[in-house]
Amino acid sequence: MTLRHIFNDLQSLDHQGSAATTAARAGYFHWILSQADVASARQAAHSAMRWMQPTPDKSQAAAEFTRMIGETVDLAICAPVRRGGAAGRRRVLH
Repeated sequence: MTLRHIFNDLQSLDHQGSAATTAARAGYFHWILSQADVASARQAAHSAMRWMQPTPDKSQAAAEFTRMIGETVDLAICAPVRRGGAAGRRRVLH
């Protein structure tokens, strides 16, 4: 399923409260797992937000789905940390 299909299906739901959150979470997981060919989830979320910005949220589930994708965009990318190698082993052993 594409992002458009997932979002349109969530728009058609009239769930409220935890049912809307559960539906949005299921849609989000389905969308994120279908992004295997994209380098990062953050990059995929950026392109998704560009498409979803002009679309009004008609249901609580769609609004929650949009919020989840927005949180993915805002994730901080951790800097790579050098774990040591030979110098690190020497520090630990001596």
